[in-house]
Amino acid sequence: MPEARLTELTTSDRVEIQELIAEYTHYEDNGDAAAWAALYTADGRFVGSGNKLIVGRDQLEEFARSRWNDKPKVRKWTHWANNIVIRPTAEGAEATSYQMVVETNGDTNHIVKVSGKVDELRRENGRWRFYERKVMHLPAE
Repeated sequence: MPEARLTELTTSDRVEIQELIAEYTHYEDNGDAAAWAALYTADGRFVGSGNKLIVGRDQLEEFARSRWNDKPKVRKWTHWANNIVIRPTAEGAEATSYQMVVETNGDTNHIVKVSGKVDELRRENGRWRFYERKVMHLPAE
């Protein structure tokens, strides 16, 4: 069996992946379920902090829509993604990052949670998309 070769990532690839991660947080924070789900491949997968697996754009969109409609507290949240590390893989790329969720109440802000993300990324129709996004708990210090 031939050895899998790592994909070469250009500067343009890295910028597009960084923008993909940024778009994700903007759509999530604005309740745009369709745009959020469109950031995934057609067979994309999301594994949230409860380890529930959601597969496919239709189910991803429904998940995002339900979250926005059924949990009003998320409308006060802003997600901050940072410390993004992108590495090539045989299938495309992997990105790891940290995320902080800040809740705004009037003039007061407080951190709701901090987590990590592990992303498996692939090109689909010439664009980088999430094939799988996993929420990871960060170790306590």
